[in-house]
Amino acid sequence: MSSCDSHTQKQSNIDLSNRTHQTDEQVHYNQGVTFSKQGKPKEAIAEWEKVIEIDPNHVKAHYNLGIAYQHSGQIDKAIGAWKKAASLEPNGSKAYNNLGVAYISQGKLDDAEAILNKAIAIEENYAKANYNLARLYARKNQNQQSLKYLQKAITLDAVALEKAKSNRDFSDIRQSSEFQELIRSFESN
Repeated sequence: MSSCDSHTQKQSNIDLSNRTHQTDEQVHYNQGVTFSKQGKPKEAIAEWEKVIEIDPNHVKAHYNLGIAYQHSGQIDKAIGAWKKAASLEPNGSKAYNNLGVAYISQGKLDDAEAILNKAIAIEENYAKANYNLARLYARKNQNQQSLKYLQKAITLDAVALEKAKSNRDFSDIRQSSEFQELIRSFESN
């Protein structure tokens, strides 16, 4: 056996020993991630539910479970998963942001506003939460508030500019001179 073959064999043995040292929790979590990346939310849900059976306080499993529930059209279950993730990690802004988006989709705008403001209180420069607050205020016809948060979102992440041009939540203010001026100011940069 050449030294190269020997090294490959040793590396293979190391890889196998690492796999055997993973806990059931890690195996199920990683399998859930794999299924999620493959666009298989039902399979991911099953794996992350197994993780939560093993460790009911696994924040990432609850958070990802919420995303998988959302992708499979189970918004109420997604909300429950994100509430749990937020309760386990109260300084985690992502669960609050996703929870706010879910409330927007259900038309619960006051609940969404409170939750999204909480996300921004935790992480002021969280572009997605600022963008979602802009969407929410546009839906509530609070145009100045909407433009304030949209400007901040675009400043933090230029993707928000393109989204705002087509997102239906901005349809009522899109033709306003203030909205157009905001868009032009970023497009000229």
